[in-house]
Amino acid sequence: MITHSWQEGAEKGYLRCEKCGLVVKSYKVKRGGLPPCKPKINFIESKEFVIRCPECEKLVPNTIFCINCSKQLHPLGWKREGVE
Repeated sequence: MITHSWQEGAEKGYLRCEKCGLVVKSYKVKRGGLPPCKPKINFIESKEFVIRCPECEKLVPNTIFCINCSKQLHPLGWKREGVE
């Protein structure tokens, strides 16, 4: 499970997660009960046949989704071009 990484927010009394962008009042962090951290998708730009999945860290075919953990590796409609 990925945990939030809190930083001071734009307004006083608020905290912002640097991984997923969630903004909450600082007292709620101490109380708990927050949703799990879901980091923003960082798309992998690669034309190799096999890449390492950032989620499960296994070597998988370079497709839109990881065949091991179903993490999205590329935007929908992406095509591997230029590989011979």
